[in-house]
Amino acid sequence: MQTIDMFPAKYLKGEQIKGRPVLARLREVVEEKLRSGPDKPAEPAYVLYFVSIKDPTTGEIAPVRGLALHQKGHALVLRRDLADEIMRATNTTDTDQWPSKIVVFFAGEPKKTAGRTSTPLHARAVKVSQQAQPQTNPESQPQTEGAPA
Repeated sequence: MQTIDMFPAKYLKGEQIKGRPVLARLREVVEEKLRSGPDKPAEPAYVLYFVSIKDPTTGEIAPVRGLALHQKGHALVLRRDLADEIMRATNTTDTDQWPSKIVVFFAGEPKKTAGRTSTPLHARAVKVSQQAQPQTNPESQPQTEGAPA
């Protein structure tokens, strides 16, 4: 048995999904008390619960290996920049509107801070493949951020 399966992480981190983006259906954002270390006091933080899915049309669940599956789904701790990326991907600043929205989580480039290397977690909107789009006027097709107009 692999140790990753024996001791799953409670929250998703970039290191867990390097090279394997996760297609996720968002569930809810909850304020929880979390500790940033064993000797640190618990502080309020926002946790996003989601389910990993294989296909947005079927909604078939595909658990993330090495990540605990809570009653509400998988979880990740929101940082301000990640919340901003999800906001752009979902086109809403209201986290109460995030449930059922689909985003892609992916790992960024590893960064070294305070002598420790970490891989940041990022989010983006789902890219619609050209083959899956109906043949219509190209000017009327939705554009995702960063796509050529």
